Amino acid sequence: MDLILTIKGKEKKIQSQPINFGLFRRATEILKKYNAGDFLGNDYPTEEMDEAVNLICEYFNISSKQFETGFQVVDSTTFFMFFAQVLMSIQLNDGKREVVTDESGK
Repeated sequence: MDLILTIKGKEKKIQSQPINFGLFRRATEILKKYNAGDFLGNDYPTEEMDEAVNLICEYFNISSKQFETGFQVVDSTTFFMFFAQVLMSIQLNDGKREVVTDESGK
């Protein structure tokens, strides 16, 4: 997965890093809360925003300052959609794993 940052007026593409177990575990816990609607709700809690940014930064091996100054936000959905993509990319190991479901779709 790629991240596009704007640094000094120029776009810079950054590729995701290999997924270690700690990152995978944290992403799994966040994904459960996110899917249940218990993470990054309507009031956008600061701690949860920081947790989301920290996960993104670890995945791309960048600092939070680099992300916060270089990630361009058109509206609130820009960040939330990107974060959801990062969560799924971590779960699927950037497309190397498949989503496995049983007959009921779970």
